[in-house]
Amino acid sequence: VDLEVAKALGIAVAHVAYPPDAVADYTLMLMLMGLRRFSHIMRRDAAGERGFAGKMRKNLSEIKVGVVGTGAIGRAVIRRLQGFGCEILIPERPSNADLSAVAKRLPWDALMTEADVITLHLASTAETAHLINGETIQKMKDGVGIVNTARGALIDTPALVDGLLTQKIGFAALDVVEGEEIFSYQDLQDKPAANAAIAALRGLPNVILSPHFAFYTEATIDAMARQSFEAIHTK
Repeated sequence: VDLEVAKALGIAVAHVAYPPDAVADYTLMLMLMGLRRFSHIMRRDAAGERGFAGKMRKNLSEIKVGVVGTGAIGRAVIRRLQGFGCEILIPERPSNADLSAVAKRLPWDALMTEADVITLHLASTAETAHLINGETIQKMKDGVGIVNTARGALIDTPALVDGLLTQKIGFAALDVVEGEEIFSYQDLQDKPAANAAIAALRGLPNVILSPHFAFYTEATIDAMARQSFEAIHTK
């Protein structure tokens, strides 16, 4: 938004933030579903196969979770993870020094190497574009899980697909993906995805892909509406 032009035209511009709880809850849901191969279990159940083969996984308490981004949502995720007893890793930044009592602060490369699951909670900027790419994926543990409820542009989708196909990445649980505007908030039943990378993701058994719904709760929408009116009223 060109703020100077908006000001000259008398147009009020305001930023609206919503409570972090909805996205934090959704993040934990996706993480648990990915870790326990929930989609695989339910697909096999629908087909009538209810045996144990290929379905044993680890407890969340046994693994190391890298939380990338320690703003309001990242911190809400960390609070929830504490209840599960897992080791929490965060990138070492001056802004998160206060979290040293509950999370292990590491250099970026060390976090990429140590984490069993990486969950993203960053804004989309020029600096964070494709933060997860072919190079960073190769540094990760074999079988790593990646959760993204932040912004699709944080991940290079073709690189993610390659990592999933080679099983370098054990699972991806995504509420956002680059180019998601072609399928989010639309009725596209019986229509092919108009993006090869997204089509590939939708066809992979180790991927959970939801259409940018993590924020969508009654409390969040109420807060957004109220903040919008309050912000305009004060301008």
